[in-house]
Formats: sequence, C-alpha cells, structure tokens
Amino acid sequence: MRFFSSVIVLIILLSSCADRPATQAPLLAVSNPQEKQDNLIKFTVNGKEVVTAGWTISRVHWSFDPTKEWLNITTDMHKEKRTIGVNLAGSVAGVYTLEEGGSFKKKSHGDYKPDYADFLNGYSFISGEFNLTEIDTVRNIVNGSFYGTVINTKGETLTISNGQIINGKLKPGVTQL
Repeated sequence: MRFFSSVIVLIILLSSCADRPATQAPLLAVSNPQEKQDNLIKFTVNGKEVVTAGWTISRVHWSFDPTKEWLNITTDMHKEKRTIGVNLAGSVAGVYTLEEGGSFKKKSHGDYKPDYADFLNGYSFISGEFNLTEIDTVRNIVNGSFYGTVINTKGETLTISNGQIINGKLKPGVTQL
C-alpha cells in the first residue's frame, strides 16, 4: 500500500510539472540576496567597495544623557570584517554631522575598523555626515546615506564615501544603556 501511495504522489507531481509553460521560471529559483536589498549597508573605503548588512540598528538612551534618544548603527562583522559603528545624537530623519572628538562632546561620533577582530587597528571619524532620509518606527526600517574621513592613532586617514543604508532593520523599542 505504501508503494502505491508513493507512485500516486509521484505521478501527481510529474503531471503538474508537465503543465507548466517552458518559459516560466523554475519553482525553486534561488534569488540574489542583494536584489531584495533589506538591511543592506554599502560604502567605499579609499575606492574599495564594502557590501554588508546592519548588525545593530537601534534607538538608545545612554546613561550619561537619559533624556536624549540616540541612534546606534553597527555593520555586521560576521558578513564583512570591515565595519562601521556610529552613535548619532538623535533618532529622527535628518543630517547628523560627525566630528573629531564627538564622543567626548556628547555629539555624533563613530569609528571604522579594517578588521573587526583587530581591536588595536581602529579609525575614528574626524568629519562626515549621516543623512538619514527615513526612520520608520512602525515598519522598523532606516534609510539614508553617509560619508566621512577617519583617522587612526598613527595619523593615517581613510576616506569613506558612497555610503548607503537600504531598509536597515531597526530594532523595535528603545534600549537603555
């Protein structure tokens, strides 16, 4: 009886495939993950493109300033070792300027790491902008663009350009840190 049932299922599957037009795409087509462009973050460092995703995109209240809501954006170090992490002094759409020493001034600040695992080789933003065009707390997405200049402790600078956040996945709620 089990054999007979298996044959019937196989016949149904084969006959349903035979009715499909030859021009129709395969049923199990694998899509390119970049075509969908969800939670995608792209940028260029000195002319070399980096394509990654958002690791953490969240609204936060820092303990040093609990009345102000910030936006924390970190790229996914598991997908790409070259990472960017920023803390923007606000959580609504707009332009956030990055400047040297921003963290000490309680202003927008961030860093770039050529290799996330190499903690001693980091670069801090000394200039730049994050232009967030959309922060949707209902659909939980962030969209925008960014650029800047970063410097390490040796005085070496790198240029970050063509930055894009495409449907970045915003964590719901506000985190207390």
